[in-house]
This record gives sequence, structure tokens and C-alpha cells, in this order.
Amino acid sequence: QTEERLWRAGKEEEISRAKEREEKGEEPLTRPVRLKEEQSDKLQTYFLPPVVTKDSTAQTIALGKHLQSVGAVMYGAYWCSHCYNQKQLLGRQVADETLKYVECDKKGAYSKRDMCKEKKVPGFPTWEINGELFPGEKSLEELAKISGFDLSSVK
Repeated sequence: QTEERLWRAGKEEEISRAKEREEKGEEPLTRPVRLKEEQSDKLQTYFLPPVVTKDSTAQTIALGKHLQSVGAVMYGAYWCSHCYNQKQLLGRQVADETLKYVECDKKGAYSKRDMCKEKKVPGFPTWEINGELFPGEKSLEELAKISGFDLSSVK
């Protein structure tokens, strides 16, 4: 329980700092993480995308669950401002708990660069829905239409 509380407190602090930057009109920050390579003592730096600060709404949570149920994937890069905007539109709860996000940059944490190359991801963000690629930032209405979800069914 202490570990869970500590993790949650750290996450809340991270969100608070990101919101402060946002309020000042400053760019969101990528988050470097240093990790020892498995075969040596050499430290390697990987990058996490900026923290999502917006809360999800009932509508974005419902859409996020639907996207998850149809196996939708968002391909992106930690440094991509359009990817960040897309996650902000969906909100923190969807971005952190529901969205299947694939990191395509080799320096990004949890990089799946080879998968992105195999799929021929043309740019960031790119959505894969029902086996088809849809490049570019999408509105909630566009994501709903592409994935077959009725946004008006959720208030």
C-alpha cells in the first residue's frame, strides 16, 4: 500500500508541475530516464512523453473504452506536439489507462521502432483502427466515425 501511495503522490506531483508550466505558457517537457544497459554498466537515456494534464470526460472515457475494444492503436513519438495534443484531447485517464500507445522513436522509452517501420507508419500521430492507418491528429468526432462509435450516446 505504501508503494501505491508513493507512486500516486509522485504522479500527482508530476501533473502539478506540468500544469504550472502550462499556466505560464511554457512548452510541455519530455522526461528523460537513465537506465543501465543489461550487458554493461553504461547508462542509456530514454525519453518519456510529456505528462497529460487535462482530465478525461465521460465522453472521452467512453470513446477510449470503445477504441480499446476494437484494438485501436496510436503510433507516436515522445517529442511530437501533435501526439501530445491528441492525448490532451482524450484526457489523462484515457491516455494513461486505456489508450494503446506505441512509441516509434528509437530514443523513446518502450520504443517499438521496428513495429512502426513494419506498419509503414507515415507520420505522427497515426491511428490504426480496424487494420487501416489514419495519419494526423483526429477530433473526437473523427475518431468516433472511423471506429464506429456513436458519440451522441454519451452525455
